[in-house]
Formats: sequence, C-alpha cells, structure tokens
Amino acid sequence: MAYTAEDRQKVRSAYVFECLSFEQVAQFTDIPVQTVRRWAKQARDKGDDWDRLRDAHLISGGGADNAARAGITGLMVLIRSTIDRLNNDEKLSPIDAAKAIASVTDSLHKVTSASKKLLPEVSELVTAMEVIQELSEYIQTKHKNALPLFVEILPEFGAHIEEKYGGQS
Repeated sequence: MAYTAEDRQKVRSAYVFECLSFEQVAQFTDIPVQTVRRWAKQARDKGDDWDRLRDAHLISGGGADNAARAGITGLMVLIRSTIDRLNNDEKLSPIDAAKAIASVTDSLHKVTSASKKLLPEVSELVTAMEVIQELSEYIQTKHKNALPLFVEILPEFGAHIEEKYGGQS
C-alpha cells in the first residue's frame, strides 16, 4: 500500500513526541508495525534518529524523570506485548515462554534499579518485578507442570502490578 509523506510524519510524531511504542503507533495509525519499524530504520540511516529525538524531547520536556519513566513504560509495553505473543504461540514450550518472560523482566529490573535515584516510587516496582522474576525461576525449576498456568495468568497479573506499583502520577 502506498503511504503519503503525511502518514510518515504522523508515525514519526506519535513515536517521537507522544512516546508511543512501534506497536502502539501501528495501532494508532492503522499502519503495519513492520512498516513503522522500516520507516524508523530508513530515517535513522539518513541521519534522522527517532530514538535520539525522542530521548532529547523527553529530557528537554521534563528532565531525567520523564526519560526514566518513558524507559520503564516502554519496557512494560515490551513485556506486555511479549507475553501476548507468547500466549498466542502454540508451538512455544512453556519453558521457552518462561525464559522469554524472565529475560524481559530482567531487563525491566535493571532499568528500574538504575532509575531508583530519579524516581523513588520505582523502588516498589523493582521489588514487585523481583518477586515475579523469582517466582518464574522457582516455577521453572520446582514446578514445571505449573508453567502453562503461570504463563496464562501473567499478563493480567502484570497489568495489575503495573497499575499498583508503576509510579503513575
């Protein structure tokens, strides 16, 4: 499908200035996520790095607090989309699904740990994510038969944790 320059600008603005993920931009604009990713890569190759612009916009708009919040929010979106993909992939073993979940929660843990000084409320989220990660590892090693149920309920529970401890202002 042919898209206009206006379509590209709308995608760029949603990503850079509204801090939406590529998946959210795709939903918002009805443009496939693959196209959104391709446009961002093409722009970066030409010197228009959407990620750097986004970071600069966040920092100039509200300081490091906003950048830290955006990083955490972006990772929460990644975790949620990863879990959604895992739930829809019938070929994926529960052990591989749990490993993928542990990987993205580990990334979130690292980012939130680094952000504690900027955002005191992140400390609660870090603790909650550590507990989820520990539970994931425990189930993987001690109760493998419970992995499918764990993977099934994690998206709803993750949303609950994000709402309760996500530091929304």
